[in-house]
Amino acid sequence: MTALPHARLLDEADRPKRMLVVEDHPSIAELISLWFTADGWEVAVAHSGPEGVARGVAFRPDVAVLDVMLPGYGGLEVLRRLRVTDGALPVILSTAIDSEEDRRAATQAGADAYLVKPWSLQTLQLTVESLTTRDS
Repeated sequence: MTALPHARLLDEADRPKRMLVVEDHPSIAELISLWFTADGWEVAVAHSGPEGVARGVAFRPDVAVLDVMLPGYGGLEVLRRLRVTDGALPVILSTAIDSEEDRRAATQAGADAYLVKPWSLQTLQLTVESLTTRDS
């Protein structure tokens, strides 16, 4: 019997960047996932607040894109719960709501960016890049 070569353990710098997408519209989640997967990202998708928190804790993403209005509980609560396990996680909130009150609530909750739908995938990519390369 031939021994299998030892798999090299990847350190954090060698693994693909990871993105958590919590979006209750499957078509939007799929577009984001396809776009970033094609760019070498590993993407985990969830469609509700509770599922997003569970996936985020297990997946340990480098960035999270959260819809504000989600089943279970919204993106602001997902943000708060994810920050308990990773206080430095960059979080982008995605919403159709464009009011100063909602922007203020997002900022107070600790969101790093607030994108109003409809946004382009290029805009999302630029936002993700600015948040994930700022300490490099």
